[in-house]
Parts: sequence; C-alpha cells; structure tokens
Amino acid sequence: KEENTEVLPHALFALKMCLMHEQGLEAAIAHGAVAAMASLLDSMSPEVRKGACHNLFCLAVPQEGKHACLDTSAIPDLLPRLVDMVRDTSTAVQQEAVRALMVMTVSVPAKHMCIEAGVVNKLSAIILDPASPANLRANTLEAIATLAEAPRGREEFQLLVPSLDAIIETDVFVETTHEHAQLLRSHAKRTKEVILWKP
Repeated sequence: KEENTEVLPHALFALKMCLMHEQGLEAAIAHGAVAAMASLLDSMSPEVRKGACHNLFCLAVPQEGKHACLDTSAIPDLLPRLVDMVRDTSTAVQQEAVRALMVMTVSVPAKHMCIEAGVVNKLSAIILDPASPANLRANTLEAIATLAEAPRGREEFQLLVPSLDAIIETDVFVETTHEHAQLLRSHAKRTKEVILWKP
C-alpha cells in the first residue's frame, strides 16, 4: 500500500499526459478510466486525490466522459463524493474537485444532484473565506455560475450576492495581486449576473 502511494502520483501524471490527446482521452474513457479515478478519491494521499480529481476533470470534458461520470449505476455517488472534496484538507485537492464539478454539471439533473449533496454551502464557504487562494476562489465563482444556470441554483445562491458585491466593490476578500483582483472581480460580476437573471 505504501508503494502504491509513492507510485500512483506518477501513474496519474502519466495518464494526465495521455488525456491531453484526443485519441488517448477516447481510449481512457472506453477502458474505464472514470471508474478507476473514482476509486482513488478516498486515498489517504493528497497527491493521489488531487491527481484523480484532475484526471476526472479531463475525462469529463467530452460528452462521452460526462455520461460515464454521471452513470450512477456504474459509479455510485461520484458527484456527492466530489462535493465533499470541495472542503478537503488540501487546498490543491479542493481546487481540482471544484474544476471537476464545474465541467460535470452542464446538465440540469447534474446541477440538482450537487445541490442535493450540499454544494451550495461548501462553495459559499470558499468565497467567504479570505484565506482561500485566489485561483481557488476564481474557479469556485465559475462553478457557482455554472450551477446557478438552473433555477434552483439561482435560488440557493441568492444569499451569496452581498459577498459577490463585496468582491466587486471593495475587494474585501481579495488579498492578491492586481491582476488576480481584476480576474476575481470579473468572475464575481459574471456570477452575480447569472444568479440574479430572471427568465
């Protein structure tokens, strides 16, 4: 088991390189890479959890990968498990879990599944925490905007609007470079627009 913990990060990186090419991505999905990555989410190693989440992000980019990620008969509870990892003890794992959720939640049923699993409070906690790294907050804002495209998502995230205004207007949560501050303000504006949109 200890050997696996040492070897797995290198194997996950090698798979990541393969997933950068269309042929490798298609082959990985066809040969069960989604289930393999899901099986590593409970690893004791933050490096393994991070690598598994990152590769799930890559695997979920094409439609076939999204279908595999959302196939609850083959991989039960993948989305709820990723939702839990949004508040992982490692910020690097949090970052990759947020990115994976963002790309998996294109469909309304997937958005609702995440909301049922408590994603609203977990993502909001990242935005409200001034210690959250700028890149994590930026990706979290993008994930919130994606989830808020569903009516229930818009409703659930209404309470976050004052915090988005604080980012946009006062930079109270932005302890970072000027460039990152501009990026965060841009994401916050976009996210607020989605949350407040009315059909």
